[in-house]
Amino acid sequence: MSELAPISAVLTARVEPCPLAPRFVVVDAGFAGRLRTEHTQRFEVTAERDEQLTPDVPNVGEDALAHLDDDGVARVGTAVAPGTILAGKVTPIAGGPLSSEEKLLRAIFGQQAGELRDTSLRAPPGCFGVVARTWIGDDPALSGVEVAWERPLEVGDVLLVDGQPVMVAAIRELGADLAWSGGVTEASVAKAAMARDVLHARSIGPYDPTTQQPAIGRERFGGQPLERDHLDRLAVHAPWALWEMLTIKSDSVSGRTRAYESIVKQENPDVAPTRGEPAPAGGGATRDIFSFFDRPQSVLGEPALEPEAVTLLVAHLRGLGLELDLRAAEVGLSILAPGELVERSHGEVRVPDGVDGLGCPKIFGPTKDYECACGQYRRMKHRGVVCETCGVEVVSSRVRRERFGHVKLAAPCLHPLFAGDVAALLGLDAEELCEVVAGRRVLEFAGGAAWRSEPGESVAGGQALWDALAQLDLDAIEAGESGPRAELASSLARLGRPATALMLAVVPVLPPDLRLDHEYGDLDRLYRDLLDCNARVARAGETDPPIGLARAQEQLQHALDRLLLDGRPRRSTADAPLSIAGRVDRLFADRLFTKPVDFSGVAHLVVDPSLAPDECRVPQAMLRELFRPHAYGMLEALGFVATIKSARHMLDTHQPEALAVVEAVSDGAPVLLMAGPAIVTRRVRGWDAACVAVDPTTAERMASRVVALHVPLMHQAALQCERLADFPAAEQPRARGWLGRGRRSLIAAARRAALHGERDRLDDPVVRLALGRPPESIDAAALERRAERERERREQAWERLKPPPVDPASHPLLDRRIDELELSVATARALDRAGLRTLGELCRRTEAELLEMQGFGGKQLAEVKQILADLGLSLGMHG
Repeated sequence: MSELAPISAVLTARVEPCPLAPRFVVVDAGFAGRLRTEHTQRFEVTAERDEQLTPDVPNVGEDALAHLDDDGVARVGTAVAPGTILAGKVTPIAGGPLSSEEKLLRAIFGQQAGELRDTSLRAPPGCFGVVARTWIGDDPALSGVEVAWERPLEVGDVLLVDGQPVMVAAIRELGADLAWSGGVTEASVAKAAMARDVLHARSIGPYDPTTQQPAIGRERFGGQPLERDHLDRLAVHAPWALWEMLTIKSDSVSGRTRAYESIVKQENPDVAPTRGEPAPAGGGATRDIFSFFDRPQSVLGEPALEPEAVTLLVAHLRGLGLELDLRAAEVGLSILAPGELVERSHGEVRVPDGVDGLGCPKIFGPTKDYECACGQYRRMKHRGVVCETCGVEVVSSRVRRERFGHVKLAAPCLHPLFAGDVAALLGLDAEELCEVVAGRRVLEFAGGAAWRSEPGESVAGGQALWDALAQLDLDAIEAGESGPRAELASSLARLGRPATALMLAVVPVLPPDLRLDHEYGDLDRLYRDLLDCNARVARAGETDPPIGLARAQEQLQHALDRLLLDGRPRRSTADAPLSIAGRVDRLFADRLFTKPVDFSGVAHLVVDPSLAPDECRVPQAMLRELFRPHAYGMLEALGFVATIKSARHMLDTHQPEALAVVEAVSDGAPVLLMAGPAIVTRRVRGWDAACVAVDPTTAERMASRVVALHVPLMHQAALQCERLADFPAAEQPRARGWLGRGRRSLIAAARRAALHGERDRLDDPVVRLALGRPPESIDAAALERRAERERERREQAWERLKPPPVDPASHPLLDRRIDELELSVATARALDRAGLRTLGELCRRTEAELLEMQGFGGKQLAEVKQILADLGLSLGMHG
């Protein structure tokens, strides 16, 4: 446990004995008042270039802007909560693709309405207080806000008691200042850390645009990353819980959308495909508040449920000239021949006349959805058309994540991943191979020289190696020799690959949108180095003496070495960008397994002796976020809202009905608690503290200050979690297949698999689940029993929460005329056509009866239900 710096004055406290472990302390209520602390946090924002600080922020309601002064800065004394605008700022849209919201604004208000984007400074998660002061710097575009708040001592805060960090387990009246089992009667005490500074949770939220995984970090409203210690345990003891973490709760884009929809509709979010079969196709449009959901599909038209990390892994392996086959039960890897690479490519990348072919829309697809480069063809009605002017196909811009290009090398080049294998086939050591590659050595091998040169002449080594490998008789080597060389020749012959497959004649170019992640370095710069070297080789071969060709070939080889060979995962720098091989290892080791997930949270962990062994207390603030979509569905079922927007507003403003619904849907629900290697399942009990509490035995065994919390979504996952034994034993990783052996570094395992045709049966359960393959089915009867228990729990909650019946005859609003309501034209006409004149007549109808009326659809139903809910009425009031 790291040392903590005190954030309050050091006080002397009288101590009495306590039965709790020394990690916890009980604080007297009076003494706790002396540990109240004051805090401030500074925020600054700069308006650069054409940006502007302003109180007029587009698409933001007046109430959210009322506290801003004429400069767009929050006034002193403004109450601050997460999301409060501290400084209003707008940024011009520089011709990039518009969001759906921006497109709608432009369609309604004209061209200028969509030209400004809201880039205001907002209070981050966990920021509560008041604006203490503001300032504008010497540059008028620079503004700052200081937020101040007071914090009382709370359960879950950390104290330093005689220098030892201890957690506050309770605050109540005592006979002394502290109750602690530290073996002292007097101690020095200082407040060291606050539980609210750690507390964080998310259901869904922002996602990384490259990996499509949840953001990481409290400031970014991120999810909790999985830890390696938990993967093997969950894969064996609760595989459905791990499967949903690695898919629908992370980067299975369509899967998480469909799961969210099912949760809000109070259904089991079972979106997993049947083992060995494709996932079921989505249904048609629905007549409810979820009708805005698209049914995402893959490019081939089939449901796309596999994790995006798998898609990225396949793409990056292809960028190495390797093809990963995930279609069969056993996963294999093969070396792509030059012709196969060209066949999979959408065009050859060049850099003619200073035009950057690395982003060419003719090769990789349009930068705007369903719009060609010149603008001649726009919108989906032209999809599939190739513009005769600019040559760009009218498709979704998402294809820029999928379409590859290629570079044809002017001379063959050694593939760095197979350099050792080429040396073994030609009987060279590493130093001799380098000399040949650089064109400084005449290549000779058993059976005669592959090529010769005049004394003192330097020649291109790549072509020499190609010619030498092309002359090898693999069958003869296999028959006449033994050892590694014969084994390699046998493998290549069995796979039907010539020895020249270990060379590069064509280099794949990754799609542009997969080269945007700055975490991995500037891949575009490496590709440009390769293109420049390739151009020099081509020019040298035409006009320069052989010495020039050799030097250019050496530069080309150096670029390829940097592009492919460096497999050490590390943070990139401007001088040492991470290669594609390094990206593959990082994707496989981190992005495929230890990914952040939705429906997760983190908090301090304390002890509560009043809890049963199968219970835990969870902060209400955390429950409001983790069970947000569950609450949306219940609010709609109870008739409080008709749209998700209204449900969100009720929850965000802490309306009593919404808080009661959150308590009802979360109470007794199973959650996974993870701390270090420990995993337990507990049932939820809410409370107002800012920390998670467990019983003394669990607290002692978890032995951690911080705990991560995960909510299982599917009935399969919840059932396995409920059956999960406390602290399940760790399982030894199964590494019989090449993917299992490569869990920490894939490149070496992938190289051998490609050379020797290894197939992985996916014996490693973690790898199998990470690839999106669902676990074994659960006993149907047990699953149905759990589903029935959930239905009963939901019905009981519904009975407790439903509004009291309204006497239709005595309700004062039932005689009000419908034409006095603010209805859309379509809704008003449909009701008038049906002869409905008063609210009483409308409330007698059921949803089904209204939907049968002419001109009345899902949108009209949602509008009517929302208006009635605002008035305290509902449909079907007269039965």
